[in-house]
Amino acid sequence: MIALPLSLALGCSAGPGADSGATPPLDPALRVEQLDAPGAWSVGYTEQLVAYPDPAGQPRALRLAAWYPSPDAEGQGVSYLGIVQDELSWRDASVAPGPFPVLLMSHGSQGYAEAMGALARHFASHGWLVLSPDHTDNLITDGGRTTEIYFQRPADLSAVLDHASTAWAGVADLARVVGLGHSFGGYTLHALAGARFAIEELAPACYDGSDTSEFCSTMSPDFEAIFAGGLADARLGSLISVGSGDLRLFGEAGVAGIERPGLWLNAELEGAAAEGEQLSSWLEGQEHRRAVVAGADHNWIIDLSAALDLDASLPTEEGWRIARVLSLAWALKQGEGDDTVDPILQGEVEVDAAVLWTASGG
Repeated sequence: MIALPLSLALGCSAGPGADSGATPPLDPALRVEQLDAPGAWSVGYTEQLVAYPDPAGQPRALRLAAWYPSPDAEGQGVSYLGIVQDELSWRDASVAPGPFPVLLMSHGSQGYAEAMGALARHFASHGWLVLSPDHTDNLITDGGRTTEIYFQRPADLSAVLDHASTAWAGVADLARVVGLGHSFGGYTLHALAGARFAIEELAPACYDGSDTSEFCSTMSPDFEAIFAGGLADARLGSLISVGSGDLRLFGEAGVAGIERPGLWLNAELEGAAAEGEQLSSWLEGQEHRRAVVAGADHNWIIDLSAALDLDASLPTEEGWRIARVLSLAWALKQGEGDDTVDPILQGEVEVDAAVLWTASGG
């Protein structure tokens, strides 16, 4: 398949003023339909290895899943963990010539790289390179967290961008990077976006045993210094944080360090929703948006949501549609400067009755 020019992809036609190059305004409801529908590209999928020294200097290796636009007309589908079948992402398909903006994904705690595979495929069909690593030692087969994983996860994403600069040269446009993280992946994106750790308050409680959380489990002076130095990466242009937690690790002053525009999505039935309200009131200095998804539970955005969120009243397919439209709208606005999505992100056009926009800082 071939990618259409933006004017054709949006369904714009000539009308009054066409001679001057003007196009009629796009119907916002039609724009919602376009964002929800698959894009013009076929989608390729491949796996790669990323190896790097973590911030503590220890060797670390990650399995990287990648979805990308492909010109192929057919291909072989893939299976994620032998559980989720994806016949619309084609293993090792040809790569279309770029460059393409990058969606950098971060799965939740004890998740896996393809946890949001359907959403990754959707982005790739719309002309994005999607990169999502397994966060080693915090996967579906692993147990509890240790202190290291709190600095390794943001470092993993920086290592993926380093990898993309060579392995995806000419395909990855690293000047247009949007991050999307679910749950612990949201925390990961906060750190990458510049949130500062409240380590001067946190570390003493780790050492005297009054804080027995996983964050403190293997704390050391060397690890403390890593957190104090921060884990931000200037290549991240904006973020989408879905059901994030661990807000206490930053606090109000630390959240003010987030220097990238963010879209925060919270499920109505998750504990993190209260943290989302608190975070929203602390954000400063940038354009931010936050919405609550009524009837959704914590895992509403992942491929296995129907199996994991048994208390959710929001139908799975409806939740996925909301995720497709809102996340792609945000990415197009932040990664490509697309103003046609403004009515959607400002709540002027209804995407779904379950989407409840809230006040945001900044």
